[in-house]
Amino acid sequence: MVATTGDIFGQTCVVEYLPKTSAAINAGDLLQYTSTGFQTCPLTAKQIGPWAVALETKASSTTVIKAVRNKGAMVYVTADGAINPGSYIVNSAVATAGYVVAYSANTVTNDTVGIKTARDEAKLIVGEYLAHELEGNGDSDAAGASGVAVAPTAAAQGDVIRIMIGGL
Repeated sequence: MVATTGDIFGQTCVVEYLPKTSAAINAGDLLQYTSTGFQTCPLTAKQIGPWAVALETKASSTTVIKAVRNKGAMVYVTADGAINPGSYIVNSAVATAGYVVAYSANTVTNDTVGIKTARDEAKLIVGEYLAHELEGNGDSDAAGASGVAVAPTAAAQGDVIRIMIGGL
C-alpha cells in the first residue's frame, strides 16, 4: 500500500462526520474549528485548535466532512518543510494551507504577556511527527515481508507523513 494524505494508520482513530464551512476541503488537510464548522487551517502562523484531519475531499457545497480528531489517532498529512522524527507539529504558515510544520517555541517573558503566551503554547500543538510510510513499523518494503525495521527519517517539503494527533 502507498499511503496518501487522509489515510489512517492502525486502529486508534475515531472517524467522525463533522460540520464544515462552505469552503472546499482536501483529504489530508489539517482542519481547524471555527464558529461555523471545520475548515482547512489557514496559512497563518500560530493558529489554535481544536484540530482534525480530513479523510476525504469535499466540495464547497457540502456541509459535513469525514475526519479524525481524537488524541492518539495516527493519520497521514503533508509536511510543509523539514520536520525531525518525534518533533511536535503545528499548522503551516510557509506555503500551503492545511499542511504541517515543525513546532518552534515562542519566547516567554516574565510578565503577564509571557504568562499568557506560555499558557497558550499547548493549544498550538497539533501532534507529533512519527515517520514516513514503511518507517518505524518493522516493515521496510511495500509488501511488508522483510521484517526489517527502518528508522524514521526527517520529513521534507511535500512529504506525506504519519502523525499522531494530540498536543502536550
